[in-house]
Amino acid sequence: MTAVHALTWSEVMVDAVRVWKHVNGISVYGVPTGGSVVAALLVSCGAHLLNEPQPGCLVLDDLIETGRTLRPYFEQGYPVLAVYAKPGAPLEMLAYPPLQLGPEWVQFPWEHSATPEDAAARILEYAQVEVGPRSLADWADTLAVYARHNAGFHVA
Repeated sequence: MTAVHALTWSEVMVDAVRVWKHVNGISVYGVPTGGSVVAALLVSCGAHLLNEPQPGCLVLDDLIETGRTLRPYFEQGYPVLAVYAKPGAPLEMLAYPPLQLGPEWVQFPWEHSATPEDAAARILEYAQVEVGPRSLADWADTLAVYARHNAGFHVA
């Protein structure tokens, strides 16, 4: 079983405010889904929440691991920020250093009781692959086969 680091609403709020204090005063666009939740929390601190990125706004996400989500915004010239970072995350693009987390699976409070297995199942369901009572390793094999046969996916 994969280790899980479950964050509480209080932890996320305190950590989001800590980051916000260093970039206060600009409008915020939260990257769906986690960034949107964190951005909405910051409205109580005076953040102006945007429905889409606009010139000069901050693009916010809950977690950076590979940089894949935030990189397109960074490359378009937006200042980007994540509240949390996994080990090895590309921090050089961030406007302010995030809180470093360990290698465990991160469960945010808005994710209910989701596990890594639940996430894999959601991905497979999105790909319209039937999900049954199988192990995560079996699902990973199915995802790899799916990825090899669909443009835009790369499996190492």
